[in-house]
Amino acid sequence: MNSVSLIVPIYNNYSTLRALFRMIRQQTYPNLEVILIDDGSTDGSGALCDRWQASHQELPIYVVHQDNQGLSAARNQGIATATGTWLTFVDADDQITPDYVAYLYGLTQKHACLLATCNHQVVRGQKSRPAFTVNAATGAVTSHNFLENLLYQQHFDVSSWGKLYHHSLFQAVTYPVGQLFEDTATTFELVLKAQKVAYGNKVQYHYIIRPQSITTTTFDAHQLDYLTATKLMIQGILQVYPDLKIAAAQRLTYAYISVLTKSFNGPQNDTAVKTLQLQLRQTILQRKQTLLGPRVAKRTKISVQILQYFGVDGLRFFWDRYNWYRNR
Repeated sequence: MNSVSLIVPIYNNYSTLRALFRMIRQQTYPNLEVILIDDGSTDGSGALCDRWQASHQELPIYVVHQDNQGLSAARNQGIATATGTWLTFVDADDQITPDYVAYLYGLTQKHACLLATCNHQVVRGQKSRPAFTVNAATGAVTSHNFLENLLYQQHFDVSSWGKLYHHSLFQAVTYPVGQLFEDTATTFELVLKAQKVAYGNKVQYHYIIRPQSITTTTFDAHQLDYLTATKLMIQGILQVYPDLKIAAAQRLTYAYISVLTKSFNGPQNDTAVKTLQLQLRQTILQRKQTLLGPRVAKRTKISVQILQYFGVDGLRFFWDRYNWYRNR
């Protein structure tokens, strides 16, 4: 079996690392190396990595300590350090099943693909749900099919974790340092290079949404990186698959809606925030024709209707109650 490098970017994850280390040791895949990138942690995470490496010399573990540069820089360092033929990423506060690596590797071999993805479960407090469903338990799709579904937010997503990549895919591809939403700006490139993607319906990865995650953090200007990353993704996809123009247009509209709802996190009396919200509302309503297709997510269509008839305050009211319902 080919070697697999499991890369874990770490920044102040002391409270979750021990549990993740146990899950890594339980991996059934026999030819595994572990790359731990301590991205300037200040809570003792780096020292914990060193102790774990020293006490488990039967498992190839490499620990890299670097000044805090962000998730993208940590992943890039992990890729540069890895010696495996295959790579996979696991966030330090998430969870994986014992056959996570073996399952993904099996998909690549069964379907002769350079990239494979599994299903994942989104965990919010006491609630969890599988993220996607596909018609078959396993299979393979062309990069065109994968990206079309990704643009429509069906079956597949942009997350870097929950996937296994052939190391060669990262030649000339790096994660954008200093930007949020780095997966949106990068995964599509890897899919295009792979040409074909194997998929499995089995939940092998548990994505834990915590209070300090990007999805729940207080809004600031960096959240606008999502629009930049989405536009970059769309431009790259349409250069290869111009027939996906309709799917791409609705995905960009969704991105504007996503940034608007993110702006609801935090004080609402800031003049700059209010101005941005009104600008986003105007842009979204100008683009509402992009949401007429049958594959557009119902939640997206409803958001636009609320925004049109009840304004920003109306959408914030309904969004707050939606979040209360899904987080209770």
